[in-house]
Amino acid sequence: MADQSVDAEPAGRNIAGEAPVEEPEAVTDDTTVHDDVELERTIGLVGGLAIGIGTMIGAGIFVFPGLAAANAGLAATLSFAIGGLIALLVALPTSELATAMPRSGGGYYFVSRGMGSAYGAIVGLGLWLSLMFAAAFYLVGLGHYASAVFAELGVGLPFSPVIGIGLLFGAALTAVSIGGTENTSKIQNVVVGILLVVLTGFLSYDALDAMGVFGGGTVPEQFFSRGYFPVLTTAVLVFTSYLGFAQVVTVAGEIKQPGRYLPLAMVGSVLIVTVFYVVTIFVATSAFGADRLGQFGETAMVEVACDLLGLPGAVAILGAGLLTTFSSANASILNGSTRTVRRHPQPHPFSWRTGVRRQDRSAVTECTTM
Repeated sequence: MADQSVDAEPAGRNIAGEAPVEEPEAVTDDTTVHDDVELERTIGLVGGLAIGIGTMIGAGIFVFPGLAAANAGLAATLSFAIGGLIALLVALPTSELATAMPRSGGGYYFVSRGMGSAYGAIVGLGLWLSLMFAAAFYLVGLGHYASAVFAELGVGLPFSPVIGIGLLFGAALTAVSIGGTENTSKIQNVVVGILLVVLTGFLSYDALDAMGVFGGGTVPEQFFSRGYFPVLTTAVLVFTSYLGFAQVVTVAGEIKQPGRYLPLAMVGSVLIVTVFYVVTIFVATSAFGADRLGQFGETAMVEVACDLLGLPGAVAILGAGLLTTFSSANASILNGSTRTVRRHPQPHPFSWRTGVRRQDRSAVTECTTM
């Protein structure tokens, strides 16, 4: 027993007699550090909500109402609620996982820790490419919305401005992102705030019109006019408009107090967007009827705004669509650059950062160039 006590390793030493090896990653409420890569936590609860809402809100208001009304009638309201409930059930365990491992990278980081770096590399590359294609898609959509605004205002252009506007806004978002995630988050907060104000005003006017405050009112339709099964098939369709909440996890390493703000941002963004989606489809179908709304198809909300408020309404809803695509592109570039900087994917000479914010500039420029 005496020999064993002499040979026993001192407390706090490993088998080789050396000091314990420090974990290469360190997480605090202020920063996340992996080796020499430091991400400062600059995104608060409002910023996290803005990323989730700004990425999600879009198709559920600007594309799906006409299609959903044609499929399920007024019961499409229930379809959007079901889609939101499913998204919430997914957000709860995802937020729990992100809270346990509050690092940037999202699914890439989770798979790397659970299954190894090889699988993580495959998942990370796929997610990164999807974000780059999404950002390009949003920027082109932004160009189309801007072109539609010009057309509604009677501004004729001798050429199509779609690609030029997309490139211009892409360059602007690149400049903002190079300045650090704090600047990106502030822009996202402002854009999403304006978007929600515009949509709230439009939906409030639409609801008052349906109740007869500004007109003769409308007679409520039968709720399940198309039957019960179309409610479920429509829920599958509209669920795709809720998928953006997972983007909050991608910037988990830059969110302040992740144990508190991460789940609040994810769950809160799903709940807020669900309310907007449900109110939008309910008010639109109540005011115009499911048959008429369904005839408008993908441009239903623009037609509704034009019918209610004329040219100002059409311009306002198109402007809201422009803000939606801008916020989605902004979030996609931010999330893509966060994945790129994760685990040093760039050679050392190109990994130059912005000082105290430690936002990798090469990651941002690489993502926006792609």
